[in-house]
Amino acid sequence: MIKKIGIGLIVIIVLFAIVFWIADKPKPEGVVGPEADALARKMELAMNKAAWDTTKVVQWTFKGLHTFIWDKENNQVNVKWDGTEVVVDPNTREGRVLQNPSNADEAELLTKAYAYFANDSFWLYAHYKAFDPGTTRAIVKTDEGDALLVFYSSGGVTPGDSYLWYLDEEGKPYKWEMWVQMLPLGGLSFTWDKWTELYSGAMVPAEHKGLITIDITDIKSAKSYLEL
Repeated sequence: MIKKIGIGLIVIIVLFAIVFWIADKPKPEGVVGPEADALARKMELAMNKAAWDTTKVVQWTFKGLHTFIWDKENNQVNVKWDGTEVVVDPNTREGRVLQNPSNADEAELLTKAYAYFANDSFWLYAHYKAFDPGTTRAIVKTDEGDALLVFYSSGGVTPGDSYLWYLDEEGKPYKWEMWVQMLPLGGLSFTWDKWTELYSGAMVPAEHKGLITIDITDIKSAKSYLEL
């Protein structure tokens, strides 16, 4: 029995190593400069970033796990998960706990709420964040044409991550590859699908397909928190 378990473990390790070797991709370097910035501006124009900047309030649920109401105008995010409800300022990371069924420490819940927001909102509107503070943009030549590599040296909870955007002729993103600290494989690919138009004209995705499918549901927007 012990020998069988040992052989089985070895087989799993070997299979994992093979998958890792096949799937893992090195991060491309790309060319930094005005052409890369122009490609990023093309993406912003295609996705109507100006409309996103004027959007007041957005609501969504990430993978059926975390629900958010983001009052962009007042820098307040209402985060709900597992019966817990927290309001946090994404800039200061301060806030208050409204419901705490687990009696967890308030500071811990505020940290967790911000981490959920930082990750889950990125899947909602990363296409509007190519010029955030601490970003660097580069053009990468691929078999599918010029792609936009965006590197984040700061921001969020895992600074140092990079994303390679694939755009159609109009500049609309249809997938990205990522090199992030939270994943052991580099270059994992996810689509950007099922675009949904907000009241302002901004566009956000409702689905990402890759190794798993990431659903973004209950997408709503309004001109004020009370409207939702």
